[in-house]
Amino acid sequence: MIKLIKLFSLLLIPIVIVSCTQPVNNSSQDNKLPENSGLKPFDWLCEHWVEEKGDTVFHEIWTKTNDTVFAGTGCMLVSGDTVFSEKLRLEYREHETYYIPTVDDQNNGNPVFFTLFASGTDTFPFENKAHDYPQKITYVRTDSNHLYVCVDGTDKGVYRKEEFRLKKISK
Repeated sequence: MIKLIKLFSLLLIPIVIVSCTQPVNNSSQDNKLPENSGLKPFDWLCEHWVEEKGDTVFHEIWTKTNDTVFAGTGCMLVSGDTVFSEKLRLEYREHETYYIPTVDDQNNGNPVFFTLFASGTDTFPFENKAHDYPQKITYVRTDSNHLYVCVDGTDKGVYRKEEFRLKKISK
């Protein structure tokens, strides 16, 4: 029985480590975006994205404010009623890229800063280790019409992960 538990633990550890990644074709494994690139690597994000699961619909809409700021909104509707909404910002300043969500009934309505800590051509993980939940938000462009978002971390000592598979709505 102890051997079975050890085997299970050895198999589970790699799964947990890679649980929030998906295979993508990244031609770059740099830790940061190219110097002075602004948000150009994120231009593809400025669209209307949606995920539908039964009577639940999640929307994320991004617009380019300028070369260093994108503004977005996210909302979840269940049977047509809004059950969650957030204001989103993507900012490039002082050679760092930040993902900044603001939810009225969380964090006293204050924005929370997540810093881009690595990037490839299509994968953009943001992290804030000091935040209660989540600590990591990862955006993955799976192809030109699909976006995968993983929100994960520990919540009151318990690991939690939310995944969204969004499709671009044609303009």
